[in-house]
Amino acid sequence: MRQLLLKILPNYLIKFYKNYKKGLKNKQRKILEKNNDIITQKHIEEKLIKIGIKDGDIIMLHSSLSKMGLVEGGAQTVINSFLKIIGSAGTLVMPTFPAVGFNIDYLKTKPVFNVLNTPSKMGLITETFRKMNNTKRSLHPTDSVSAFGKEAGYITNSHFDQKTPYNANSPFFKLCELN
Repeated sequence: MRQLLLKILPNYLIKFYKNYKKGLKNKQRKILEKNNDIITQKHIEEKLIKIGIKDGDIIMLHSSLSKMGLVEGGAQTVINSFLKIIGSAGTLVMPTFPAVGFNIDYLKTKPVFNVLNTPSKMGLITETFRKMNNTKRSLHPTDSVSAFGKEAGYITNSHFDQKTPYNANSPFFKLCELN
């Protein structure tokens, strides 16, 4: 539906709507700042521990920074929180798909996928994570993941040249295998 609206609406209406949404977010942010309702790394870590995440865990994080509220330090704070709690024995994995919407529509544009440079369209947290040193990314043109930690190499190493992005060689299957 979004793609259809982008095709049929005039540019000035699309621009107006985007500015309107941006204005609302800025107002919400200012209210949060005024009320000192800022989410810190310590706050996130406490919540992760409370829900049972611990040292050595393997976590698949699908996230939305904008839905979290005002996070001090932004995306990097969220990532650092998870990495601190899972420790060096753990592994953090995130989807770093290069497209939003249907894969068929994305593939019709004949994109060139570069495992090192093609950005993630799954949000700021995933894009920040993808760019981190020592983060590995699976070589899949539509359903790649990035991983950091003990099992990162294993999780990402055999995603290339598969008939489906979700078979026994995929990061998704390996995450199930590793519990």
